[in-house]
Amino acid sequence: NRMALILSPEQTPCGVCASSGCFGHSLSFGKASLVAVVCGSAVRADAYATALANLLITADDLEKLWEKARILPDLRGIIAAVGDKVGAIGDLDLDVPGTLPR
Repeated sequence: NRMALILSPEQTPCGVCASSGCFGHSLSFGKASLVAVVCGSAVRADAYATALANLLITADDLEKLWEKARILPDLRGIIAAVGDKVGAIGDLDLDVPGTLPR
């Protein structure tokens, strides 16, 4: 149950932030296991991760999350997990052990 986000030097500088409604001490209005955001700015990545994680209550909310995310400036990619569903959009290079090589 692991996944790695791989960033190349060409993708930097960037900000990577995550938010969860299941883990950690922060207040969240969502139920996401994880919403991780890659953005050109760390400040925006943090704000986007928090706001988008708050939208995610069930796996049915993933489509709403993708729609909202597509209009955010400076967004490079998102990984989102809720329940038994995981999705990603954007310019991301993910390594998922146990999957076929790229």
